Amino acid sequence: YSYHDKLPNLQIDGNLSKLELDRFIGRNDADVLPLYADDRPLPFDWITWLNAKVNLTIQQLDLSYIVLNNVSSQFNVNNGELKLNSIKADTYDGKLSGAMTLKKNAESYDIAIENNVSGVNLQKIFNSLFNVSANNVNANVNLSAHMSGMKSYQDLYKSLTGKVKFTV
Repeated sequence: YSYHDKLPNLQIDGNLSKLELDRFIGRNDADVLPLYADDRPLPFDWITWLNAKVNLTIQQLDLSYIVLNNVSSQFNVNNGELKLNSIKADTYDGKLSGAMTLKKNAESYDIAIENNVSGVNLQKIFNSLFNVSANNVNANVNLSAHMSGMKSYQDLYKSLTGKVKFTV
């Protein structure tokens, strides 16, 4: 559909009990591969279809590799760039807070992440994200990362660079 070079502008305030993003990107539990083996494209083309300002709370958000509970978020989508200005959530027995920018660059994405997670269960998170074992301990994690030219989840796994600070 052509918008004659003008994207629709939306303002959304929402409250959802559950959101399973896999339903929108055509995946099911049998399809979920470990992050390092999943070469399917990242599902963010939609950020080029509209501009939006969004305030959203979600009781349970399922992102294939990560499940977040009690999510509170504020983000903007503008001309192919998603800016998650603020997110707060419960995950892996801990509390997450942070921000992210995701920008479409031709057929790939540039991603910058700044997150803090306090009291996270390392065993649960490493098993979910990387299919590897870890000790059953709680930790605080600070993550600052930037990835350029990402096309798939596998690219994220191969190209993740930045600073991660663990306090166990």
